[in-house]
Amino acid sequence: MLLLIERTNLRPLSLCGAKSSSSYIPKRNVYSNSLRSGIIDSHSEKFPKVNRVKQDEVNKLQHELNTVLNDNRFKFLKNPTTQKFNWDEYLSRVTPVDEFNFSLLGKFHPPSEDKELKKTGYKTNSKFAGSTSSLTGLLSQIHFFISKWKPPSFLGLSKKFLVARNEKHYTRLCRSPTSVHLSFQNGLYCIDKDHSLTSQERKNTILMNLGKSLEAFFTLRREEYGRYLKSENLSEKPKPQIDVFQYSKCRSLLIRSQLDCIDKTLPNSGVFDLKTRAVLGVRLNQAEPENYNSYTLEKYYGNFVSYEREYYDMIRSAFLKYSLQARLGRMEGVFVAYHNTCQIFGFQYVSLKEMDKAIHWGKNVGDAEFKLSIQLLESILRYVSSKFPKQSVRLMFSTQVKTKDPALQVFVEVVSDKENKKFDPAKLQRANLSEPVYCSDRFYAFQIRFTNFVNGQRRFFIRKLRDTDRWTIKYKIYPFINQRAMYQEYLMLRYKLMKDETKPKFVPYRLLNWYYRKPKPKNTNSMESE
Repeated sequence: MLLLIERTNLRPLSLCGAKSSSSYIPKRNVYSNSLRSGIIDSHSEKFPKVNRVKQDEVNKLQHELNTVLNDNRFKFLKNPTTQKFNWDEYLSRVTPVDEFNFSLLGKFHPPSEDKELKKTGYKTNSKFAGSTSSLTGLLSQIHFFISKWKPPSFLGLSKKFLVARNEKHYTRLCRSPTSVHLSFQNGLYCIDKDHSLTSQERKNTILMNLGKSLEAFFTLRREEYGRYLKSENLSEKPKPQIDVFQYSKCRSLLIRSQLDCIDKTLPNSGVFDLKTRAVLGVRLNQAEPENYNSYTLEKYYGNFVSYEREYYDMIRSAFLKYSLQARLGRMEGVFVAYHNTCQIFGFQYVSLKEMDKAIHWGKNVGDAEFKLSIQLLESILRYVSSKFPKQSVRLMFSTQVKTKDPALQVFVEVVSDKENKKFDPAKLQRANLSEPVYCSDRFYAFQIRFTNFVNGQRRFFIRKLRDTDRWTIKYKIYPFINQRAMYQEYLMLRYKLMKDETKPKFVPYRLLNWYYRKPKPKNTNSMESE
């Protein structure tokens, strides 16, 4: 146990880069004896379905787009060499957001407001209920924890593609800590996103709404889609679309997954996710994407204006999220449409196996790690609920960095449901400028460490697994000694996340204009100087 204490050398605020007195947090800030331990097995726990979904209720691709599902290659909508369309030219134009009637689409309900999810939770004797969007961030941090910050693989890229030294890992946003809110309602903890860190005004509604309208664009016939436009004066408007959900359960955790599309030619369930991906130029200028919608995809390979660049960025920023969402919903892969908010350039179907090659490097590791991650998440939720029974809490996961054997740090704070929906950056900033007010009965922090075993033999790092290999993890929960110090670190992590939301987004116009071949916008001298 002394060895374990020596390895637990916590440095305050190492994740957010904030300045703090190093003597404020002791180096040995973890009890030597764990409060709880457990063993999880990749073969023992099942992930059963709770409901049955009829295949006729799930949408299908229209406009002969199902031909994209044959392989994982990217296909241009318009051949850049011959200038001929491989599909109907009708698909090339993106409907502007202000021309689409979003009231005819299904409304998104967070788990705490989803009556059907809560009804299913009570019926199945579940203790926790969440959706893919609220659980993906937590599972991402568990992936970094179990894989010991294993970077993605770029072997699928061409040899001429240049990968910078500081861009060989996941993006900063993908690696950042994750915070959720557990809303206690009549014996059921509903897991929502932490809305206290996100400003409604700064949300990129353009790209979010385009994703919704393009999903209808690809799954409805041309005549049916026209009825969803505001310009159509119809006596009878179409009925609002009804979203189809698959419910699954792991122990006491109930998970809701939305099913986008289905195709009988795909193996197993035939269900796949539908994603719309804005190109590099639009992503660099998300505040005003219309200013740089001239960025196009002109070739297959290259560092810019190419499909290969988009695929590289997806590996670093989106593949982990896509693969987790696909596994939570028992999907086979992801259908991706590339656009610049005005024009669609092409399509690609990325199977789950293809994403696993980039994320997990080897075969069978992705499935086994997911089974272990979902079990570990459920165990953490049960431990948190035992510390604050029948109370709504905020939960943050943060995996340690700059260490070969990282620990998963978990912060728990008692927060009401109303307070979770309030975005108050001034309050969080005041808490960091002055001495934080710590209350022992409202905050608790602990860390988790684990040991890998494959077929009973201890392993430090898992690179690949055979079909018959059994991956077992023995984990232990260690509470922090100095809870007041960890509360300050928790506030600084939240402040860092909030600061990323509120700080101005200065667009790198020089970089963009070099590749965009577009005149420089006016009144940008002050931005460049900063």
